[in-house]
Amino acid sequence: MCNFSTRKLAALLAVGVLLCATAASAMILEPLSFEQYAFRDLETLQITQPTYIGGCVVEFEPDPAEGFLNVAVFVPGLSLEPMWVVRNLRIHEVGDGVPFETITCTFPMDELGVENGMPISDIHYSYEVLPTPLLIADSALWLTSQLVDRVAPVMQIVNDVGQGI
Repeated sequence: MCNFSTRKLAALLAVGVLLCATAASAMILEPLSFEQYAFRDLETLQITQPTYIGGCVVEFEPDPAEGFLNVAVFVPGLSLEPMWVVRNLRIHEVGDGVPFETITCTFPMDELGVENGMPISDIHYSYEVLPTPLLIADSALWLTSQLVDRVAPVMQIVNDVGQGI
């Protein structure tokens, strides 16, 4: 027979399982892709070396359940610890929109150990879709729980800048 504290623990575990199921509801189209940016001056046509500015490209199908995407990344040999680069990207509910959406979230890679002029070839990452936004106060604990076990190549992208853009 269950006493009150055992039933309370069982209820808490059931809520945790429900939250985990809700967290995985938004359809992220694997794999995420990553970019590192350089720039071309349209007047001189000179191209910079790769910068420490990166991008995480997320493609998803809107799902009936709303969620918040969070992504942690790590650069082997450069990073001391994973970094939270996509913070609470809202995955919206199904509506009158397109059947899938692509969003690029830019982030500074200098905290990962990447400097201007230093191209990187791949990045390790993990992601999680949560039912509620992840608070900054909870982010350190969240980062330590991430395995960062997926690997993606980093595409070198040149963006045009200058007059007329």
